[in-house]
Amino acid sequence: MARIEDKEENYKDFGPLDLTYDPSYTMMKKVHNNLYLSDEQREILDKYHIDYQKCKDIHELLYVIEMMMEDDEEDDLANLSMMLSERDYYENYNK
Repeated sequence: MARIEDKEENYKDFGPLDLTYDPSYTMMKKVHNNLYLSDEQREILDKYHIDYQKCKDIHELLYVIEMMMEDDEEDDLANLSMMLSERDYYENYNK
């Protein structure tokens, strides 16, 4: 069994970690009338050249993302799709 001291030694190899948090990066911001995205989400969409400005709402954006995912199964795009689907469910469907 490894000793605690051994485990602490292993973490020193990584050096200091910068763990700053910027709430505005994950805060939803209005894209247009019916679409809100965070800067983080916009970065992912830009990375895959998805023009979210042309999407009229979250449903259309999810469709575009799903079509893109048929070609490539990227983890960050799949996570974004899941996150947007969940938000759509909680915001737009009667429970």
